[in-house]
Amino acid sequence: MSDSEDNPLSNGTDGQRSVVIDTNTTDEEDNGWILELESALLADCDLNIIKRITNQKLVPHHMRYEFWQVCLGIKGRHKVLSDIFDLPEQSVIRADCQKIVDQFANSDDSERVAIRSGMETIITNFSKLNDVQYVSDNGWTEILEPLLTLKLKTEDLFKVFESIQLKYIPKCYNCRDYGRNDQSFNLLRLLLQYHEPELCSYLDTLKITPDLYANTWV
Repeated sequence: MSDSEDNPLSNGTDGQRSVVIDTNTTDEEDNGWILELESALLADCDLNIIKRITNQKLVPHHMRYEFWQVCLGIKGRHKVLSDIFDLPEQSVIRADCQKIVDQFANSDDSERVAIRSGMETIITNFSKLNDVQYVSDNGWTEILEPLLTLKLKTEDLFKVFESIQLKYIPKCYNCRDYGRNDQSFNLLRLLLQYHEPELCSYLDTLKITPDLYANTWV
């Protein structure tokens, strides 16, 4: 009997062998985690559970909003948005939203109007609810732009936007003198507090804030 007949790793050529890999994995086995994730999302699971299930896998597009709701902690929350657009900077908000909408060349006119209206509603309500004035180049429209691809209702998109802003974007939201540099100053203080807590505490005691010594850095 030849080597090729004796050895299952042989490719039938003398002196050369190859490993046989079993690729008979069924679609059901491949997609088992998707079914598990779907069930978990329907059962109001927590973040740790979906992290274990997905394990850095690509979440299917049709499940991403439910996935994001759990990650951002907004599942089950409801927001009633105002349709009154009366901020002093309303014309600036509308113009900045229009700049984003103008990039959607493949959308028809009615769709672009709906997108701009939704963006303006979100920014206006966020500004009012958090008592912070909108200024151009503060990054709000840039955060909203990729979220538009989720094609969510305005109320749902607002919840995602608000959660990202309040949880992950360091800013001062309780002051009316908000400016575009406040984000940088607050981030600098957070970094200082993390890396040099004693120095940060000392500066706070003296009421020396980052804007007093780092204004020329930004």
